[in-house]
Amino acid sequence: MYLKLTNESEVRLLRQINCLLGKKKLPNDVLGTARRIIEKEKFTVHDCVVIFMNPIKNDTIGICDELRIYPYTIETDEDYTMDIKVPKGTELEWSGYMIRIKETGGRIYLIYPMRKQDVKKRVGL
Repeated sequence: MYLKLTNESEVRLLRQINCLLGKKKLPNDVLGTARRIIEKEKFTVHDCVVIFMNPIKNDTIGICDELRIYPYTIETDEDYTMDIKVPKGTELEWSGYMIRIKETGGRIYLIYPMRKQDVKKRVGL
């Protein structure tokens, strides 16, 4: 499951209902990162910020599967990566990056959690 945010009012609404999400509550740093991206970048109709609620095991394959963007050609932007600091003691690490959809010119800013054991497996490969 993921949330697609396209403007600042959606981020504000998410911040207000975040306390009602229970176990799926998002860290404040994740919401702040989404807000900063939307404020800083000039969004077109094809641009968005996507926040994944469930942990991703393999960041590239898992994200493409979840977003269902296979008919399109994607390019990752290596210059735009994020490591989001969350309070210690959590079992998830949050990070993200930006992909471009070649056919539409759209940018998707991805923010996703990974379990710490999956991050260690990915680094070890």
